[in-house]
Amino acid sequence: MHQLLSWISETALHLVNSMGVWGIWIGMILESACIPIPSEVIMLSGGWLLKAHFHLWT
Repeated sequence: MHQLLSWISETALHLVNSMGVWGIWIGMILESACIPIPSEVIMLSGGWLLKAHFHLWT
C-alpha cells in the first residue's frame, strides 16, 4: 500500500513539475473525476512552483 501511495504522489509531482500550471489544472481535473490523485500534493507543489515563477508583490 505504501508503494502505491508513493507512486501516485511521485506521479503527481512529476506532472506539476513537467507541465507547470497546465499540470496543476490537469491534476485537479483528474482529482475531481474521482481518480485517486491527492490534491494536497498537487496544490502544495503547485504553490511552490508558482511562488518561484510569479512575484505578485513586485
